[in-house]
Amino acid sequence: MFRQRAWIAGLFLAVVPIAAAAERTLPKPLVTGLKNPESVAVAANGRIYVSVIGEFDKDGDGAVMVVDGGEAKPFATGLNDPKGLVAFRDVLFVVDKNKVLRIDSKGKSTVLAAPEAFPTPPHALNDLDIDPVSGTLYVSDSGDRMGKGGAVYAISPRGKVRLITDDKKSKDLHTPNGVQRDGEYFLNLLDFGTGALLRVRHEGK
Repeated sequence: MFRQRAWIAGLFLAVVPIAAAAERTLPKPLVTGLKNPESVAVAANGRIYVSVIGEFDKDGDGAVMVVDGGEAKPFATGLNDPKGLVAFRDVLFVVDKNKVLRIDSKGKSTVLAAPEAFPTPPHALNDLDIDPVSGTLYVSDSGDRMGKGGAVYAISPRGKVRLITDDKKSKDLHTPNGVQRDGEYFLNLLDFGTGALLRVRHEGK
């Protein structure tokens, strides 16, 4: 019994310094206290922006914050449930529930693509990415999260929306979430419902 206790005590003394050393090497967070942060984007000037949902499904309490001097300060407020966020030149684009907003360098937001601009009313717009050459945005719609209504859209710089694919065109589409451009012709698409990583042509295949 004495040997067993001595062995346990020795193991504890060996583990504590390792744990303490690991704790010392962890990086400090840039900011804390964000309420349901969703996405982050770094602008060309190095400024860091974060979309904050606030309370889920509560309109008006969402925002885009800017990290400044170790604090997250409001940059664009009065949003609904902002999620996907991308920086392009001197503006930001953010998915806000059922529309896509354009935010200028002063934090003023305007609607780039309203719900009625989509071929079918969007369910739950989620993530987006941008083609830096053409300025085309690629946006995912997670649908009803039960496998119905999921879609991926392309939005031109003037706000014209085109369907790339949806759950009717692609049987593999369930709950599309994260989207990323992959070269000139493809998108990488994470499907939250199935756990799959899909590769989609811009033409929808």
